Amino acid sequence: MSLMAQFGPQWRRRRPKLPLLGEPAARTSVELPERLVYTVEQAAAEQGSPVRRGQLLGLESDVPVLAAADGRLTELRRIKRGRDGHPVTQLVIDTKAELTEEEQAADPLFPLEPLAVDAAPASLLERFERAGVVAVSRVPQALATRLRVNAELLVIGAVDAEPGLSAAAALAQGAPQRVVAAAKLLAHASGIHRVAIAGLAPTIDALRGAAEDADIELLEVPPLYPNGLDELVARAALDGDGFATAVPVESALAALDAVEKGEPHVLRTITARAADGNTRRELTAPAGCSFADLLGAAGFELRAHDRLLAGGEMMGAALIDTDATLDAWVRGVTVLADERAAGFACEPCIDCGDCATLCPMRLQPQWIGRLAEYGHYQRAAEEFDAERCVRCGLCAYTCPAGRPLVQWIELVCRETANTPSAEGGAA
Repeated sequence: MSLMAQFGPQWRRRRPKLPLLGEPAARTSVELPERLVYTVEQAAAEQGSPVRRGQLLGLESDVPVLAAADGRLTELRRIKRGRDGHPVTQLVIDTKAELTEEEQAADPLFPLEPLAVDAAPASLLERFERAGVVAVSRVPQALATRLRVNAELLVIGAVDAEPGLSAAAALAQGAPQRVVAAAKLLAHASGIHRVAIAGLAPTIDALRGAAEDADIELLEVPPLYPNGLDELVARAALDGDGFATAVPVESALAALDAVEKGEPHVLRTITARAADGNTRRELTAPAGCSFADLLGAAGFELRAHDRLLAGGEMMGAALIDTDATLDAWVRGVTVLADERAAGFACEPCIDCGDCATLCPMRLQPQWIGRLAEYGHYQRAAEEFDAERCVRCGLCAYTCPAGRPLVQWIELVCRETANTPSAEGGAA
């Protein structure tokens, strides 16, 4: 099934030509570094204590954070989280630290005993929780939580969200039989009867044989940004009618590994993209490794004026150094050459309407930006539904006045996150 028509006429007319990638790059495994660093809101381990692979270290925005290797917790420090300034705890694990004989004799936490894929749904969801399986998307969430919803459709996202990234395509095309098996597993665990796998044409072609005898739909996504975003794929698949829940292919495969092999979700597969904009590597790395480790494994150089992004060019967060670490919020690593980085002119809005025309969520970014510019955050949130923004960045990308529309929308959402709405609930 092609989703071309469901994405609407603006896909063909005024959408900027930002192609999504369906062809994977060469894959590389990142060696376990000497130091792993994790961020949690409240640490579940004490400084100096031994840490076992798969041990729960704490929660980060209700997302479980598990240690990717054995080691010793050498440092606990309080910092402010980069994306919102919230105080959190950073844990540093020395993976080369010597453990005492008593510590070495302790039973490992993983692997767990395998489960049958047709086990009771409650048992499967409990296994996903125990293995720390996370739906790694724009807003990460524990997989079991995401599956405990009343939905008409479960979508396995085998398409990468941003231009220049191809890790989802690499995972799906590299193991089509396991992707189909994972989709069937999640359908059984969630009780959602309609299941689909979404991908670009090369991925759909790779999955076709494996899905032939399974009751699973294959959804071909139009190969332009931002059509790969979970929210847009789910909406297009339902044609605007009903509710769907989306699970990235990495998380679906991690759930299958948790059930069949008893393994924790402590490895991530992401795309690294070099400053030339063309050279890519698919990296499989332990969560908690640094961006310096990722760049080193990819063989990419970070020059003096290059920018480093946690993610792709459209949605990635800018980093100030390579000490930042791989977590559930990171979907790629991009080295952006200084000459390719766009700045903001922040001129007055000229009412051209391009941002509203291109917005995939049918918002009015120009009005949200104007209100945010003068501090009217509550009005922007309540009258213009700023919280529905998916942060695709098309509004700022196309704005002829160079206005930082995404940053203003993010500011509105941050300033109104805990403010009571007019109805008395949480805004």
